[in-house]
Amino acid sequence: MHRCRIAVWGLALLTVVALTLPAKNAEAVKIGTDENNYIKLNFLAQPQFQITAPLDGETPVEWGFYLRRTRILLGGQVSKHVQFFMETDISNWGKGGDWTPDFIIQDAFVTFAIHDAFNVSTGMLLLPFTHHFRQSAVSLVTLDYHVAVAKYPAGSHAVWRDMGIEFRGAVLDSHLDYRVAITNGTPLGHTSTDAVTGAKVIDFARPPRITGRIGTSIFDPDAGMFFGGTSLGKKKVMGGGFSFDVQPDAFGQGDHYYALAGDLVLDMPLNDVLRISGQAAFLHYGGDMHAGAGTGVMFDFGLGVKNFQPVVLMVDWFRPAGSTDFSTDHFEAHYGAGWFIQGHNATLKLDIAVIKSVANAMSLRGTVQTQLFF
Repeated sequence: MHRCRIAVWGLALLTVVALTLPAKNAEAVKIGTDENNYIKLNFLAQPQFQITAPLDGETPVEWGFYLRRTRILLGGQVSKHVQFFMETDISNWGKGGDWTPDFIIQDAFVTFAIHDAFNVSTGMLLLPFTHHFRQSAVSLVTLDYHVAVAKYPAGSHAVWRDMGIEFRGAVLDSHLDYRVAITNGTPLGHTSTDAVTGAKVIDFARPPRITGRIGTSIFDPDAGMFFGGTSLGKKKVMGGGFSFDVQPDAFGQGDHYYALAGDLVLDMPLNDVLRISGQAAFLHYGGDMHAGAGTGVMFDFGLGVKNFQPVVLMVDWFRPAGSTDFSTDHFEAHYGAGWFIQGHNATLKLDIAVIKSVANAMSLRGTVQTQLFF
């Protein structure tokens, strides 16, 4: 009994200390000869527990611990104007008893930083379609991305990345941000039918995929290679943008793919204690042969109080092509909270969600995630 009481008081003391300490971010491991020639090494781990309870009264409850993300990040520059970045990832490691490490390389690119108004990056790029899909996983307002409204064509990406070249920059005193990427897109390209055999023939002289976003922020700049989620009151961002993603004849035989999106972004302190962070987006995907064609709406909102973000709201909604009633929609409502123990370097997040899938199945899902980023 005595030891139990000591443990309880010790935990309470640690909690008070964590709440009162300033949230000073840890530094990455940095090695170099000078400010223009160096490498930086970071590590990200997101252990997670998730339980899903179907509401049909028949399907069993599923639960488990796993690693949502495990990443090693390497970046730096070899001169003032030549930068590089890459990261590895093993996602959902151990989920459902799957211990096969799906080890991948992503975001592997070189950037020629010519000027703030004009940068060129080439390699494996995170597509610049909407503010949310270009955000860093480390600084998300919510526990995870709103994947229900990410409907890129099959074969056109690897975890929202594609191979190509991107031009980006910030102009008008960095209040206007633009980025345009030219990438491979779908591998189908132009297809025709052989006059003799009737077989489909692929012409690899396909048109490229072009993806872009132009955005603005009234106060602080909202730029950089990756957008932020919540700055924890360190920035004042209020703005939005317009995005497009197109590839002519993406599915062959004259069937074109296109997607359009508009988004609003808010991330700013209200005073020394309170802050707000959130975003909203409207997305539309087209293409007769595109399985993800349809319209989606998403938003998330967080109200931060010092190290806590006690209100994190998020709704995803997706209407597949041809939908005429609510039964074929995908709908999610999430309620949660975040505790930023040491900024984004050490966090604890809770998410409770009600989900209605396209199959019209309702379920209740709870998730607890910790994050270590160094």
